[in-house]
Parts: sequence; C-alpha cells; structure tokens
Amino acid sequence: DTSIVLHLSRSGGTLAPAIDRTIELRDSRFRPAISEVTVAELWAFAKSRTWGDTRRLALTEVIESLVVLPISIPGVNERWSELYSHTRASERLNAAGLRPLHSSVARPVL
Repeated sequence: DTSIVLHLSRSGGTLAPAIDRTIELRDSRFRPAISEVTVAELWAFAKSRTWGDTRRLALTEVIESLVVLPISIPGVNERWSELYSHTRASERLNAAGLRPLHSSVARPVL
C-alpha cells in the first residue's frame, strides 16, 4: 500500500493512471483505506528524499483522499499479520519454484 500511494502522489508518470484504471480508485464509491503506519512510512520516505513543497502537497492530498485506520482498531493487526504471513509464504514457495495453493485462481485456465 505504501508504494501504491507513493505512485499515486507522483505527477506526470504512467503508473498512477494505470493503477487508478485497474482498481478504479478514484471512481469507486468506496474510499480505500490505509493504516496510520503507512502514513508514517510515506512521510519518512518523503523526508528522507527531501521532497519540496509541491511533492509534499501532492502526498497530503492523496493521503486525505483515503481512510486512515488507526492500528488500534480491533482486528487490524491480526488481519495485517495474516496477509503478511500469506504473502511471505507465497514468495518463499515461488522462490523455491513451487506454486502457491492460490496460484490456480490467479492464473487463467488455458
């Protein structure tokens, strides 16, 4: 999510419009959510790259367009840990040349 928000805050690139088209971010009737940890990561990235006022304003606008969830909401940490664990396990299987259990769902049947 941090990378997605960073790309959405960049102007002039081709990735932000592609992301927006793919997941219909701006046209959705639902506001996407990020955690407050993601907000901290975004600002840490911006500060470490010494972004100017224009870039910081663009980032602020993107963040304000999202729902920022406090991580203290019951279940957020647990769900994040499940997603993180699943992703890492899938990456290890892929690195070992094995297919994750969900890969047949993600790939079209030919």
